[in-house]
Amino acid sequence: MKIISWNTRGLGSKKKRRVVKDFLRSEKPDVVMIQETKKEECDRRLVGSVWSARNKDWAALPASGASGGILVIWDSKKLRREEVVLGSFSVSIKFVLDGRESLWLSAVHSPNNSALRKDFWVELSDIVGLSHPRWCVGGDFNVIRRSSEKLGGSRLTPSMKDFDDFIRDCELIDSPLRSASYTSSNMQENPVCKRLDRFLYSNEWEQVFPQSLQGVLPRWTSDHWPIVLETNPFKWGPTPFRRNRKFIKELENESDLMLNNPESIKEEILRYFEKLYASPSGESWRVEGLDWSPISGESASRLESPFTEEEIYKAIFQMDRDKAPGPDGFTIAVFQDCWEVIKEDLVRVFAEFHRSGIIIRAPMLPL
Repeated sequence: MKIISWNTRGLGSKKKRRVVKDFLRSEKPDVVMIQETKKEECDRRLVGSVWSARNKDWAALPASGASGGILVIWDSKKLRREEVVLGSFSVSIKFVLDGRESLWLSAVHSPNNSALRKDFWVELSDIVGLSHPRWCVGGDFNVIRRSSEKLGGSRLTPSMKDFDDFIRDCELIDSPLRSASYTSSNMQENPVCKRLDRFLYSNEWEQVFPQSLQGVLPRWTSDHWPIVLETNPFKWGPTPFRRNRKFIKELENESDLMLNNPESIKEEILRYFEKLYASPSGESWRVEGLDWSPISGESASRLESPFTEEEIYKAIFQMDRDKAPGPDGFTIAVFQDCWEVIKEDLVRVFAEFHRSGIIIRAPMLPL
């Protein structure tokens, strides 16, 4: 199952809907969760203007005036809905997938207002109880969880703490984001980039979909990048009991075709991992409104200039505090918390590295 979440910043114009439709046609998701539709009504005509597949069903939360709104569309041939629950900030759907036990999927769009955000967490906590045990929630949470999820770093805010507490209290899995660090940008010369969009899911969801992968897709419009959750990109068939536990007898590919020829299985595995780890091709680099002309000579020379204290500071404070860059056990938190003490030594280390290409050990510095 392939689930896409995207804050499109509106579906009002025909041009925007055409871009969204072309994007979804190229990605072929099973479910798409669109935030900020800015539409008070989502009828069959509107849904058809963004989702070209014939077999479809949908649920929508109306916008309030010219803001908000959520639209969830899915392939009705693969997913059968049993129940829909509309909240103030969410759309939650109970699905039956391929004859399995039911599961819940929620699309959310958190408000920016701090008072309303409290109501948002209360609503999500209520959904946790309703959707137990197999639940996945995705969308625009309008808040980062860690300081490393904002370009240049961020101080810990009450909203960040509330978000982290919600994830921990509900014991949700916050899987790593592949292929990018951020999901939104104000697209300015000095951009503000944050990870505002994500998928979270329960342990029971992971037991059903143990190979789930979360990533960022190319941005065709809006100031948010679409994110995707791919559950079980492979469905492994039965294997011999004793002889060779690593032998794959059958494999279902992404097109739901069952392969049982060893050569076909080998080619499908190679093709999948080549696609997974290859650089994006075609128009995946396209970013609306940006000029991709070559940089000036001045900018090129700046790339080779010595590291500045400000650059080193930004690099340190963009990193996850809990990560250890070396085998000595010192986490990034040591560098961040002791910055005023060690910054002069760090600057000297980087200056020597720029000059000689060799990283030296500064006194008392854990490198």
